[in-house]
Amino acid sequence: MNAQRIGLFSGLTVFVAMLLVPSPASMSDQAWHVAALTVLMATWWMTQAVPLTATALLPFLALPVFDVMTAKEAASEYYSPILFLILGGAFLALAIERVGLHRRLALAIIGLAGKTAWGILFAFMIATALLSMLISNTSTTLIMIPIALAVLVAGGIKDKETEGFSGALIMGIAFAASIGGLGTLVGSPTNAIAAGLINKTLGMDITFLSWMAYGLPIVIVSIPVCAAILIAVQKVGRNSFDGAAARAAIGQSGPWSAPERRLVPVVALVMLGWLLQPFIESLLPDGAVTDGSIAVAGGLLLFMLPDGEGGCCSTGTRQIEHLGA
Repeated sequence: MNAQRIGLFSGLTVFVAMLLVPSPASMSDQAWHVAALTVLMATWWMTQAVPLTATALLPFLALPVFDVMTAKEAASEYYSPILFLILGGAFLALAIERVGLHRRLALAIIGLAGKTAWGILFAFMIATALLSMLISNTSTTLIMIPIALAVLVAGGIKDKETEGFSGALIMGIAFAASIGGLGTLVGSPTNAIAAGLINKTLGMDITFLSWMAYGLPIVIVSIPVCAAILIAVQKVGRNSFDGAAARAAIGQSGPWSAPERRLVPVVALVMLGWLLQPFIESLLPDGAVTDGSIAVAGGLLLFMLPDGEGGCCSTGTRQIEHLGA
């Protein structure tokens, strides 16, 4: 029996057992039932007994039955304005990945690195962190790792060698992706979710700019610190790697494509809109503009741009397929 089946049946068993056992004296029946539901969902999420999104629907079914809230109230809890920021940010991230703009940015930054091992490591981490501010940590890592492997091979690193520079570079990309994701609200879905929860529970409106005011300094400080730690732990010498050969392996990103040229202004406009959101909001009725509405506006604009191949991406399918943009 695999972990998924164990999680499925053990979660259900504990859930039913908790429902049958009287609630503790310090808890109401409703609170005890919610605790049982929480245990069930946590078990299924950790073991992936059923798809994560399917498990997330359980409160909508169970809470009304437990008389915790009505079905209408439960449904409303699934909505938050911050979801539109996640949606619009996902459109932009997909567009950046589809047209290869992320790789161009990475190659440009790495190309500025010196020929020393320290310089190459630092350049890779900076490029990874910057990309992670706009697209997911996982996608960023998947982009950067193949480039890093090509650099390691060109620099004379042997297969399966993890000591010294090779281990530092791979770990540096992983750490930089997580660190960079803290820089903006769209750097990681958990950032936007956290902002939504804070807004709901404390009434604090965290905008893209206000998050960046705290997140960006953390990234700026953490990347050099992380690089220094990796250099020390992995005992990376400044000239312990053939940087000249490695830089030659990075290659060139080639001429700009039409989709790339069309996408850059859209991304720039959305970023500018997020940064100027307080000013834009002052020109419009109260509550008319949020970071989410700016993100969705940018996402919709992508659907209206030509794909650069003689067609128009006015439909969603062609949009995602060609310009992602």
